[in-house]
Amino acid sequence: QAASSGTCRAGAGPGACDSLLLQTQTRAHRLASGDTLSGLMTMWSDSATTIVGGSCEYANAAQGGLASPAATSPYVAARAYCAADDFLYRSSAACGSCFRVSYDGSPATDPGRPGSLVVQIVDSGSAKTFDCQVDAFEAITGARTGVFPVTYEPVDCDVADSQGPVATVLDGMNAWYAKVIFSNLPRSVAAATLRVGDKRFAMTGIGGATWSVSPGGARGDAAFELTLEGGAVVPINGCFATWPVENGASCVGAVAAGGSTLATTAEPATTSTTTTLPTTTTTVPETTPTTTTPETTPEMSTTKPETTPEASTTTTPASTPAPTPAPTTTPATTPAPTPAPTPAPTQDATPAPTEKPAPTEEPMWEQET
Repeated sequence: QAASSGTCRAGAGPGACDSLLLQTQTRAHRLASGDTLSGLMTMWSDSATTIVGGSCEYANAAQGGLASPAATSPYVAARAYCAADDFLYRSSAACGSCFRVSYDGSPATDPGRPGSLVVQIVDSGSAKTFDCQVDAFEAITGARTGVFPVTYEPVDCDVADSQGPVATVLDGMNAWYAKVIFSNLPRSVAAATLRVGDKRFAMTGIGGATWSVSPGGARGDAAFELTLEGGAVVPINGCFATWPVENGASCVGAVAAGGSTLATTAEPATTSTTTTLPTTTTTVPETTPTTTTPETTPEMSTTKPETTPEASTTTTPASTPAPTPAPTTTPATTPAPTPAPTPAPTQDATPAPTEKPAPTEEPMWEQET
């Protein structure tokens, strides 16, 4: 029981604690390796708004609950989400992670049938491995209550159609402190940085999917850079024209087809993978595989079309330093018929620097232990 709860209870004895530590390390290693693991699943709630108040804060009540910009994940819309136990939650590091959870028809506390579904972690505190909203629970087991043995493996998440990573400011209007949540990503966030003007500030995870930052009074345009689990770097460029911003302000990055998030400012191509989630919730495998994955939930990193543009054409400002007065380098100078002797628009030829998107790396699933 100590092992299932992920804690070493007082009075359990050194032997029990050593055994728990070994089990935890083994489970963590297998999870990081992408292995299929075994666990138990219970039903969390039959309420459509049960995610509001979840510890990851995607549907933060103060930001509108399900109407929050951070609640745009297709898993939230389909109610394909779960709370996780202490081990899987990893002190909130799993917020936003996705797992393919499968039931093979093995004996359980209630009658059921085999099924499988990709779910997203949005809360903590489960007594079992997964505690899922009733729609997800029923899609996997065919039941609406009970304790069921399941297998699970980490997968990349789908992202909302035609939408990239979202940065939502939960605590703003303060040039010295901000609290931000990042959402609609293929994997959970492992590290984050805020850039204000030409200054960069490391952010600190403070619980759930939220991050805090102390910019020291810096003001100017703002952008973010995220490092996801597995090492992929996701820039959110051109996020806010000025900093600080008010509570609830959000910006959206760009996303390439297949779930790979790229730099912002481009109009993203519509991803075909984001339509698979509703299909998955209603698809139940007719056979009883333990590790077979549903055909409708491909991992994001393998379905990326090669023809999708990585970013908008705005990433290459053609202008060079001021010595060239030709106004043709920026659209803003062409309509101004200024007399030839007065090349006044030369200062428009040096637009505000636009960060070049960081190269997109293929996501790898190597969770930290």
